[in-house]
Amino acid sequence: MRTIIFPFILILPLLVSAQWNWLNPQPQGDAINDIVFVSSTDGFAITGGGALMKTTNGGSSWILTGYIADDYLTGLHFSDAAHGFACGYNGAFVRTSDGGATWNVINTTFNGDDFSGIWFLDNLTGFIIADYGVMIKTTDGGDTWTAVSTGSTETFTGIYFPSATTGYVSTEDGYFMKTTDGGVSWTEHDTYQAEDFQCVWFTDENTGWMAGDWGAIYKTTNGGTSWTSQSVGTHDYFNGICFIDASTGYLCADGTVLKTTNGGTSWTQCYNPNYDYIYSIYADASGRVLAGNERGRLYRSADAGSSWSDLTTDKMTSAVRLNAIAFFDDQTGVVAGSGGIVFRTEDEGFSWDSIASGTTQEIYDIEMVSSTEAFACAGGGKILHSSDAGETWTPVVSGTTNILYSIKRMSSSFAVACGWAGTVLTSADGGNSWTSINTGFTTGLYDIDFYNENTGICVGQSGKIYRSIDGGQTWTSITSGTSLYLNAVCFIDSLHVVAGSNTDGLLYSSDGGLTWSDPVTNVSLGIVQLYCPSADTVFACGMEGMIAYSTDMGLNWNLFEHRTNWLLNDLSKTAAGRMYAVGYNSVILCRGQLPTTGFANHTAETASSMKIYPNPASEVLIVESDDFKWYCIYDASGKMVQSGDIAENSINIRLLPAGQYYIVGYSDQHSESAVLVKE
Repeated sequence: MRTIIFPFILILPLLVSAQWNWLNPQPQGDAINDIVFVSSTDGFAITGGGALMKTTNGGSSWILTGYIADDYLTGLHFSDAAHGFACGYNGAFVRTSDGGATWNVINTTFNGDDFSGIWFLDNLTGFIIADYGVMIKTTDGGDTWTAVSTGSTETFTGIYFPSATTGYVSTEDGYFMKTTDGGVSWTEHDTYQAEDFQCVWFTDENTGWMAGDWGAIYKTTNGGTSWTSQSVGTHDYFNGICFIDASTGYLCADGTVLKTTNGGTSWTQCYNPNYDYIYSIYADASGRVLAGNERGRLYRSADAGSSWSDLTTDKMTSAVRLNAIAFFDDQTGVVAGSGGIVFRTEDEGFSWDSIASGTTQEIYDIEMVSSTEAFACAGGGKILHSSDAGETWTPVVSGTTNILYSIKRMSSSFAVACGWAGTVLTSADGGNSWTSINTGFTTGLYDIDFYNENTGICVGQSGKIYRSIDGGQTWTSITSGTSLYLNAVCFIDSLHVVAGSNTDGLLYSSDGGLTWSDPVTNVSLGIVQLYCPSADTVFACGMEGMIAYSTDMGLNWNLFEHRTNWLLNDLSKTAAGRMYAVGYNSVILCRGQLPTTGFANHTAETASSMKIYPNPASEVLIVESDDFKWYCIYDASGKMVQSGDIAENSINIRLLPAGQYYIVGYSDQHSESAVLVKE
């Protein structure tokens, strides 16, 4: 069987030889937005990071099987054990027809809508709901979608069909939608209650519940003609509902699960793990209950809610904000963040030990100086120093009580820091003592960087950029062309500088920071950190788990694959090429072995590293490796179009349109890629 190699230029969201994986928490940390079981043993859950989780033992344990969408997923529905459908933001819709082994991304053409719920009456007819009264319908299993005239402008929040003909949609502002002809027509009804309903469930065509904000629980026994309050006097924000029968049901809210055994006449709290929002809940007659929250924690009860177990594993304090990460060598690194926490690893991040920092102020930045030395800065003007690779930290007098957001050491004779209210500090002895500079401005400064001991830039509130050519002693205001907050700045060389805004991507300078413009980029999300570990590559991270890179001095940018929806605050890279990203919710992501300077350019590649045949292919693709467990296929624009298990070394590509694609195979340790031509 011959294999053909095709030169193929792609705009890709990823790079060869590695993938981003979750180190903490595990199996993952994104919001779990829906849970479905297709048998007594097999179940699925979807996440805000676009991932699919799976259990084959009734929910006792779960694995992260892979990523099925590039967008935030909100709803999951199986019409039978083989046919499943999921929806999400930006018009996202994916489907499987082989029990979750393969998922195809389908363009609904409603890409401007953030879908909130999905229901299929059978394998062909389904509905998706969104804001502003948007509902779309398919009658061909999702191949094509058309808008449904609902006559409503309300925010649709949940959808449920107790029968093939009768269906309900919950909305905000106290309304609900109803159909009695299988969704051919819908009518808006008013409950006459000033409630924002977020979820709906019916046990038959007439008996059902809606629940929502501020503890709202309402029940109908006549198909919605009238509703009776069953609210329990709490201010919980109910997000999910599940009834086993007309008597027994569960509600989930902010940090709590409620249960009723009398049809909602009374509700009791059966679980209260914390105050985080629980977004999804599943229950069945066996006594099994599962709930997933906004931080990716999955809770399970095997006795109808009497006792619970947390199925998520933490390697450090959970649900904290990690702002900084630095590695002293290939094995040893530290992370730091809210509450003054510091954790240290000696095994590449696979385990972490808590380290006393000596402060409860939030730590915002770590500057690695050598294989043993580092500085950190924090709230309250705190500067910390370690000379033993992060094992111990001692305070350094800074001379200020203002928040310090950024610290840099350029040499043994020069270091700088910046922070709130125009604070700039300089050190002439490498960080042992500090002098406060009278900058003449009170702008909050979020980042500072110097190319050498003379030329530097700091950025901050309201698009402010300041430049110094005398080692930070005096500063000149530079026009940025934006009023957005600037969170990050990075010198790539003496001329090329990039800055990141809080909501809308990057700014670029090719004259040492004197003038600024927008780069040629597809990065439109907020930037928190910029990182330049080598001469030819600069990285950015920020909102919604965005990680991007540039290999041409910051002019053009490409996105890595999307692996989390949490804000990422910092990046680090070891000498051996392993990369790390940290952020909210104690998130630590790791990317495997990488080249030490820069990255391979796909436009220059002429051969594939992943062996596949036949190529071109029309039906089934064979993978010449037993290592790969999951794959993703991307089109020429870098959009994911199919993903799934690699079962018996084969992949079914029958549903892919003809064209050229890029396929990536993932094992537990690495990934490989190849160009694919579908006939």
